[in-house]
Parts: sequence; structure tokens; C-alpha cells
Amino acid sequence: KAPAGKPVIGAGEIVSFDGAKMVVRLKDGSTVSLNVPEKAGVSGLKAIPFSELKKDDFIATAAIKQADGTLKAREVRIFPPEAKGRIPELHVPYPGEGGANSTMTNALVEAIVSSNPKSRTFKVHGKGGEHTIMIPENVPLMRTVPGNRDMLKPGAYITFFANEGEMGLTAVRFGVGLDGLKPPV
Repeated sequence: KAPAGKPVIGAGEIVSFDGAKMVVRLKDGSTVSLNVPEKAGVSGLKAIPFSELKKDDFIATAAIKQADGTLKAREVRIFPPEAKGRIPELHVPYPGEGGANSTMTNALVEAIVSSNPKSRTFKVHGKGGEHTIMIPENVPLMRTVPGNRDMLKPGAYITFFANEGEMGLTAVRFGVGLDGLKPPV
């Protein structure tokens, strides 16, 4: 388990990885170094059509709360069914673009509202309450699939969750884009 510390979330391209240390080029062109313990989790992220999103799917979305209360997704991931009960339902502030309006929501899909490609919209319900989430046209819907450390290679596009501590950034888990997908968050 990674040491406790300030949570850090990022996305970018792996520049190098020697099995213990990783360098990632972030979207802004800067780089960050990560300590990667053996126990760091790895999942694949597969882009899927909106038509695959169904009632009772367990999702995670990083989003920006809009003036009307809806959540504009920065990304949406569908967890595997076995994640229900293992990953907590929540609706909390989340670091990232959008500042104080940035949120992370883990919840069950309650209903599909609109399949319009420009404003794909669905409702969720969970411990964080009910929320309407809109996925902009340029934001992928992703399914989380099993992964392994072999996916962590230079050129792979990833998201990472890490803790910042005395030893620098220590990775907790990764999401690796599959088939050319560049995870947005």
C-alpha cells in the first residue's frame, strides 16, 4: 500500500518505466516521476459506445458542477460488476480543472435521459444523492477491464492515482488506455 499523503491525480504518456520508477509526460508537456510499488493496481480502459451504458451499471465520473446543478463529465468509467460494494459510493470534491466545482462521483446508473451524441445524459443515484450527468461529445465513455503491470510501458497513455509524501509521488493505481485511447483524467 502506498504511504499516506496528499492524493495526486494525473494523466499523460509513459516516457520510461524500469519496474520501480516511472516518468510520465503530462498533458501540459511537463513530466512527473512516480515510485511504483509492486502492489500498485493496473486496469485497462476501453472506449465504448454510449449505447453500452445500462441501468444499474456502477460508474465513476470526474465532472464539473454546472450552474444548473448538472454534472458535466470530464470522464466516465464503468466499473466491473464485482466492484459494487468493494468501491465506495460517493460524491466528493475532486482535484482538477473546474476548481471548487470539480467532483468525483461513484454511483449506480438510475436512468438514461438522452442518447443525443452532443449531450449524452444519464441519472445516477447513490450515497452521494441523485445527480444528472452529461457527457460532452469529446469525452469518452470507458469500461474498466482487468490489467497488469505489462501494460505499463513507454508510449502507453495512462491516468494515475498517487500519494505525495516524503519519498515523492507513490502510485496507488493506474488506468491504461487501450486501442489508442488517451484517458482524459
